[in-house]
Amino acid sequence: MTSPTQIRSLQAQLDELYARRAVIDRVLEALLEYRDSQPRQRVPKRRQAA
Repeated sequence: MTSPTQIRSLQAQLDELYARRAVIDRVLEALLEYRDSQPRQRVPKRRQAA
């Protein structure tokens, strides 16, 4: 069986992971907003002269 101490330790690790993930989500969201706010410098040319 898993002891209460182990359970508390695992819960603390989970809490830390969720906190890190929340930070990562915020950073990614900020990066996407920044990218979307930038003027497009180069448009990739997909179709060249066939």
